[in-house]
Amino acid sequence: MAKFFKLVAAGAAIALLACQSDSDDRSASQQAAAPAMPSAFELALAKAYVDIAEAEKERYDWVDAGRFADKAEAATRAVPTPPERVEDWNVPDFTRGELQSAREKLMAKLQSGYADANPETAAQLQLYFDCWVEEQEEAWETDAIARCRNGFYRLMGEEDQPVVAQGGPMTTSYLLHFDWDAIRLPEEARAEMQEMAAQLAALGTSYRVTINGHADRSGTSEYNMKLSADRAAFVESVLIQAGLQPDHVDYFAFGESDPAEPTADGVRSFANRRVEIFIE
Repeated sequence: MAKFFKLVAAGAAIALLACQSDSDDRSASQQAAAPAMPSAFELALAKAYVDIAEAEKERYDWVDAGRFADKAEAATRAVPTPPERVEDWNVPDFTRGELQSAREKLMAKLQSGYADANPETAAQLQLYFDCWVEEQEEAWETDAIARCRNGFYRLMGEEDQPVVAQGGPMTTSYLLHFDWDAIRLPEEARAEMQEMAAQLAALGTSYRVTINGHADRSGTSEYNMKLSADRAAFVESVLIQAGLQPDHVDYFAFGESDPAEPTADGVRSFANRRVEIFIE
């Protein structure tokens, strides 16, 4: 509960400090005795962390909500609030190198004067990085990982990133979509899976692959459970044929129970006809 009092306090402090930054008529002695005023970048950063803390709270992720609430509160007090350190998070080994490199680039950009010249954009850039690290540790919401990672590279001006990092695949989650009532993937998607499998196979036994099959709500729940299982089993077979060891691959079926896009019963949804692949 104390964390969320901090969250409320941080939000109130942002509003107050924003007003003071517009018009500060205190005497020189009062200003000298007062605590350090946050910069425009720190104010933008505090607001960004309040927003992400609120979002994590709504998802019942109390630990990460508290972490970001602490960072929001620190930024309002002009306490240095750097991006998350990758070594403090249990991210998959496949992404650790890319994240470390991304943080180094981010720190260099922030320390070059970019944060002072572009406070709002710099704050959003740091938020995207922290969001990416946090989502990558959880490693189950592929859309969230992609949103944070892509947002980071977009603001860094590096949208065209390679899909393979030095030392192995950098991507630890994949999302595949299926045609209505289909089990098999298009040829281009199969080629992507085969390439991924070849990269993983080169790592020996230091990986684990989990495949989750899903369906939309256009059939009965029983039919959709079987359909999602068949989709997951098909993806597993493609990966094993491409060189993955069977005892390093698991698949699960969720039927229509975990939609990416909530719909009424009987509705066809491309977003929900999917298989998610997670690599650890």
